[in-house]
Amino acid sequence: MISINASQSFRRILPVETRLIKKVLQSVLKEHKHARFDLSLALVDNRTIRKLNRRYLKHNRITDVIAFPLMDDGMNGDKVLGEIVVSVEKAVPEARRRKITVRQELLLYCVHGLLHLLGYDDGSPRARRRMEKKQAAILSKYAFK
Repeated sequence: MISINASQSFRRILPVETRLIKKVLQSVLKEHKHARFDLSLALVDNRTIRKLNRRYLKHNRITDVIAFPLMDDGMNGDKVLGEIVVSVEKAVPEARRRKITVRQELLLYCVHGLLHLLGYDDGSPRARRRMEKKQAAILSKYAFK
């Protein structure tokens, strides 16, 4: 199950298409043989993501997405992959700058976070290229039709 938490202010300001986000993320999970894992997605503002970035990653800056892996195969049968935290506030100007829709930018952040939870890394140029290639394939298949 994928749970998405977004504040009411974001739902009023920006029509967050949770069905599409869930569809894309569930498809990626299925493709990677993790369809039975639970995933949490939090859509937050810049202030919140900066606080999380500072507290958990020791980076005092706003970022677009943070992924918190849990990979808990609990004794009660629950399987939790992790949580993805996305800054909706950051996506709006970034989408404008890149001349794409906010929906596309948000989906990019969500897919990027999920790929991190699935073991993809962007810490080296080679790993970054591999991850970007995978992101592009996913987004072209599901999000940008």
